[in-house]
Amino acid sequence: MNDKTILEEIIKINEIDVLALLCQLRIIAVASLAGFVCIIF
Repeated sequence: MNDKTILEEIIKINEIDVLALLCQLRIIAVASLAGFVCIIF
């Protein structure tokens, strides 16, 4: 395993982490928006 392959693996893992994080943030945003709407109405 050369350095380039290791680097590519790390980048791949990071991309997955970023996608998971964005997904979690979207869920949190939707949940807080729903809660906010419930308070108003």
